Amino acid sequence: MAEGKNRDAQPQDVPFPSLFGTDWLATASAVQVRFCAGLCRDALSAAARQLQLQADYARKLSEAGQPSDVIACGRDFTREMVTGWLDEGRRAFDRNVALIASSRQTG
Repeated sequence: MAEGKNRDAQPQDVPFPSLFGTDWLATASAVQVRFCAGLCRDALSAAARQLQLQADYARKLSEAGQPSDVIACGRDFTREMVTGWLDEGRRAFDRNVALIASSRQTG
C-alpha cells in the first residue's frame, strides 16, 4: 500500500463527495439516466476504439523499414483518428436524437 493513503477513509472524507454520490438519481428522469448512461458507454467505446488505433499505429511504426514508411504510417494514423472521432460524434448524436424522439413519444 502506498504511504499516505488512508485505508479507513470515510465517505465524508472524500473530496467532492457530490461527484461520487448517487443522490441525483432520485430526482433524475429515466430519460436523463439513459442519456448519461449512454454518453458514458459511448465515451468508453470511443476510447477503446481509439486506443486500438494507437496500438496498431505503434505496431506499424515498429515494423517500418524506411523513413517513407514512417511518414505514411503517421499520415494514415492521423486520417484514421480524425475520421474515427467524427464517426464517434455522429454515433453519439444519432443516439441522442433517437433518445429525444422516443422520450417525446412516451410523454
